Amino acid sequence: MGNYGFPLTAAGAREANKQVRRCGDAFCTIQIDRRTTQYIVYELSNCDTWKLHRFKGRFLARNGGSLTVDLLNSSRRRIYRLWGGGQTVVNWDKVYYIRTCNKH
Repeated sequence: MGNYGFPLTAAGAREANKQVRRCGDAFCTIQIDRRTTQYIVYELSNCDTWKLHRFKGRFLARNGGSLTVDLLNSSRRRIYRLWGGGQTVVNWDKVYYIRTCNKH
């Protein structure tokens, strides 16, 4: 997992969104780190199930990989599937896990 920080400004928001749109063979999204007052772009490129901590708000997410990514609720039930190459705005308040590298 990699991440990139951008200032918590309008220009930082634009740069974070550009970074997500350029996401390579990975799943990318944005969060705000209140401790460092930055937008953080998360890039998940390994096959795994990721437990989320303090993911809140509505932010752009993009699956730059070829396999599907599932966003899961607190019971680990799928609430959204993002196909390879797809992007959407996600309400992270309802997502507790991300499962990467799902087969179609």
